[in-house]
Amino acid sequence: MSINQDWITIIIYFFILLVLVVLSDILNKKYKLSGKITRRIVHIGVGLVVCTTPFTLNSWIQPALLAFLFILANLIAIRKGLMQGIHSTRRVSYGTIFFPVSYLTLILLFWKSNPEILIVSMLLLAISDPLAAIVGEKYGENYHAYLYDKKSYHGLLSVFISSFFLSILTLSGLRLLDLFVEISYSGILLASLALSIIAVPAEAVSFKGTDNLSLPLLSAVMLSIMLNATPIGRIYNILWIIFAGLVSIIAYKGKSLSRSGVAGAIVIGSFVFTIGGIAWLVPLGVFFVLSSLLSRLGRDHKKALNKIAKKGGQRDIGQVYANGGIGLVLVLIYHFYPSPVLYLMYLGSFAAANADTWETEIGTFFKKGTRNIINFSRVPPGTSGGVSIIGSLGGIVGSGLVALSGIYFISPRMNLQSIFILVTVSGILGSIIDSYVGALFQAKYLCPVCQTETERLVHCGKNTEHIIGIPWINNDMVNFICTSSGAIIVSILHLIIIGG
Repeated sequence: MSINQDWITIIIYFFILLVLVVLSDILNKKYKLSGKITRRIVHIGVGLVVCTTPFTLNSWIQPALLAFLFILANLIAIRKGLMQGIHSTRRVSYGTIFFPVSYLTLILLFWKSNPEILIVSMLLLAISDPLAAIVGEKYGENYHAYLYDKKSYHGLLSVFISSFFLSILTLSGLRLLDLFVEISYSGILLASLALSIIAVPAEAVSFKGTDNLSLPLLSAVMLSIMLNATPIGRIYNILWIIFAGLVSIIAYKGKSLSRSGVAGAIVIGSFVFTIGGIAWLVPLGVFFVLSSLLSRLGRDHKKALNKIAKKGGQRDIGQVYANGGIGLVLVLIYHFYPSPVLYLMYLGSFAAANADTWETEIGTFFKKGTRNIINFSRVPPGTSGGVSIIGSLGGIVGSGLVALSGIYFISPRMNLQSIFILVTVSGILGSIIDSYVGALFQAKYLCPVCQTETERLVHCGKNTEHIIGIPWINNDMVNFICTSSGAIIVSILHLIIIGG
């Protein structure tokens, strides 16, 4: 097929998709079909249509342009209140924007190398995602808000089953037709199992339609990992994923993680283990185990702090991603573009997270000596932006332990002593930035009942009043800035001191 034919074909695709959107609007306005139903019709139809593009188009440029145009169209439609057939919903959702974003991302990552990954991932988005909602509404009884959107066990089970069989049938069919797929049928089975396991937490933690991003993209990366692994490597990867799940469930039983925290930990653990192996696992394990132990040891000392802090001892998905989200992003990038600097940045992010955790946890053991990092006034232990000498010493130790846990996996050609200092310093600087951001920008509220300054939106059963800081900068955002800073500082110091 020539380039000119590709342009003609993409115009045909454009009109097919436009017809689906117009049809949904007609069904919604003229025939009074609910927006939920018309939205699903378009969701399924568009997903099935774009799955065929790798078979009919040679160049990636035309489908990428198509995805970009629909991203813009949906942004405008949401702002102007247009296309009610796909945008009318009782809850705020940007799923119609995330859908073409996922398609565009899959094109850029896999169009040339693994088009079968694009096909399978979009099929999951087209079928498994709406199926979960349909099954949940019909049969689900126990709904849980893993993040914000409520999910039922029945719906999540349907995601696992449908993802598993869709992947097996699609990959097996492509292999039978001698299209794209070259691995054995046993490899397809294992790859489909890994994909379906990761699809469940990816669907569970949706927020305003973000499952249109998380479900296809995380499933796509896991499928990429499995397709590119050796036969024995695929077995190891399955075991790693199961191990990540077991550790997360044990942490939930031990009240270290909430239900949403389990979903986040499974996602992070699965990709860290399967992509990075033991070298990336050890620093993550050191951070998680030591911070969990410190939290449990200091539980009695933090009863007063819990009245101030927004969240308690159980880490939810916000806290999990705030501390491990940068590490997840780095390991995903490493899968596509391996670089030793990414591993150092990974160490820097967890060194900063551990330094911040140790400063807070150790600082709460001592009721005196905590001061605001900006004006040095006395503040209660555990207050955002509060620092103490003993807490700062704990932060240095915490950062150093993460650095120490990772340097032995670094090439011996590098100066390990310099790397240890570089990572440790980056972790400490990241935690200092955390304190400054917490003191200057984190939102704080006043309880109308007890007049306590707190990070909570509800205190003593009443809505609190915002008194200072930026409302969207909460403790999770501050921790995310902390881990981001640790990673960025490592890359800058590595460039300046070591070079390259």
